[in-house]
Amino acid sequence: MKKLPEKFFEPLDEEEKSLMESDDDNWIDSSLHTPAEWKQIADATLKKEQRITIRINAIDLNAIKQKAADLGMPYQTLIGATLHGVAVGDINLALTQKYR
Repeated sequence: MKKLPEKFFEPLDEEEKSLMESDDDNWIDSSLHTPAEWKQIADATLKKEQRITIRINAIDLNAIKQKAADLGMPYQTLIGATLHGVAVGDINLALTQKYR
């Protein structure tokens, strides 16, 4: 394994320097999970994307493709951004009883 140069470990600014020099090494209580659980949490955090398959009405898909083209982005990106907005609460849906 290559050894990193000492400069790599120099603090970037005064705040980072004070954090490095502090006695508070317990930012996260590692006893909350087993090493295997921490690995699973880290793996899940690092996974950016997962593929899904959905059925969508052709008319709706064409409308989404047109909207994406108008915005200058791929339609998959528009769909993903919309779903993300719903997931994090930036987009609120008012669904009719039919879809509940």
